[in-house]
Amino acid sequence: MSWTHVAELRHAESVCCDDGQGLSALAGASAQRAARPASVQALTFPEKRLSGVSASRKSVRPTLHHFGMTTANLEAMVDWYTKVLDTEPNHRPGAPAAAHAVSGWRSAWISNDQASHRIAIMALPGLTNDAQRSRHKGLHHVAFAYATLDDLLATYARLKELRIEPVRAADHGATTSLYYEDPDRNSIELMVDNLEDGERPGAFANSMGTDVDPEQLIAARAAGMSVAELHERAYAGEFCSVNGFYRHCLVTAANQSAAG
Repeated sequence: MSWTHVAELRHAESVCCDDGQGLSALAGASAQRAARPASVQALTFPEKRLSGVSASRKSVRPTLHHFGMTTANLEAMVDWYTKVLDTEPNHRPGAPAAAHAVSGWRSAWISNDQASHRIAIMALPGLTNDAQRSRHKGLHHVAFAYATLDDLLATYARLKELRIEPVRAADHGATTSLYYEDPDRNSIELMVDNLEDGERPGAFANSMGTDVDPEQLIAARAAGMSVAELHERAYAGEFCSVNGFYRHCLVTAANQSAAG
């Protein structure tokens, strides 16, 4: 459900509850704005005072702050993300709704740092599950980065104890990544950057990467293998599960056998 749909819901609510005074109140508010001093209007409508900035065509790159999702399964989604990110929501489902909220709207805000939220999960009225979502275009996945490979593998082990396991694990060359599915089957990547400072990913032509077994990576690190050697050997296909624990490993093993 898009924000356009949300706006339509809010409009429908205002229309059904309007007693004939809504339009006159809106007209009165417009007249009040027009009567404000120019200095106040400039503060109210920043495009007037930013015209000089726009004319300069200055390019300012923003940073990614958060992403939002809609769901018909709010409690399960909140539980999953708080476990995976090892955090607590800043705003929980069932918290007192704001005065302007849409009837039936519930939401949760989740953050793993000092920001107000990094994930917004919204349950809106009328949502249904999409059985054909894999055939539809849209956002493919969202990734969360760890500082070290050991942090990533420790998270894998922690989540496995909670019965949350990846559907795929791969060394992409540029990154080592674990892919999970949340309760709505959105793809969530937990990853670590394999590149040295200033190194470009162009050296890794196989962008899909080589599938790996996290258990073997953990065992290799426990045996004293360095991160650099582990990455090199994983990308070469040494740690792909031979028992097919990950279905992609079967494909990788078959391709390697055919090539050998």
